[in-house]
Amino acid sequence: MTGIIKRSLIAAGVFGSVAIFAQQYTFDYLITTEQNHLNSETYQVYRDSNFTLKFRERPVNSKNPDIQFMFDRIQGNQLTAIIQDGPRKLRHYFKVIMEPLYLHTGFRLEYMRTERYKEKYRPQAGFTIEAEKPMVYDVKMDLTSTKRYHLTLKLTESEDDLLNLFIIDGAPHVEPHIVTQLRAKLDPAKKYMVSEYVIRYMPGSTFHKFNKAKRINFTVTLPKTKRVKKLMGM
Repeated sequence: MTGIIKRSLIAAGVFGSVAIFAQQYTFDYLITTEQNHLNSETYQVYRDSNFTLKFRERPVNSKNPDIQFMFDRIQGNQLTAIIQDGPRKLRHYFKVIMEPLYLHTGFRLEYMRTERYKEKYRPQAGFTIEAEKPMVYDVKMDLTSTKRYHLTLKLTESEDDLLNLFIIDGAPHVEPHIVTQLRAKLDPAKKYMVSEYVIRYMPGSTFHKFNKAKRINFTVTLPKTKRVKKLMGM
């Protein structure tokens, strides 16, 4: 039992004697997304859909979007989380322990393992971006010869640059390129986030998503084992 508690504290970043030496990941915002499943023709909300009014929260690192926090599959009643370290090509796996009053997140983490991964080859998708009206942009993307996405992005000004933190399910490799072109169309003296967007998968479903950003101070500290230190290059 002591070992389990110790691993949980290390993962949560509050085990002080280890935090000085071990690798840490920090997340400064909690992004909450509300999703509505829409009729692709009328854009009316499917109230009884399993995909409507689902809230998804995830910590993010606004300064380094290559460090990603993701919730993974549920094994029985066990929710799993992954921290993906893009530059090192590592994935750190954790059990998620739900505790509503815990820190800013409502959960703590119990370290499981670290694995290397290889990037899958994904051909670059073609896309266009047009301003529909101030702070609203229309994005049309050809992912493959038979699969297209249509997005309408609504931007708001924000305290920090959160423009690269919206999610295109099935096309994460295209997001950085869309963000780069969006930034070229915006005032460089200001900072932005995607506060809401409609994404239509063709063929497929249509979703309307609302994003809210809350500043947090969430640190995840990996255990100081020989294997983890070697993988992290320490």
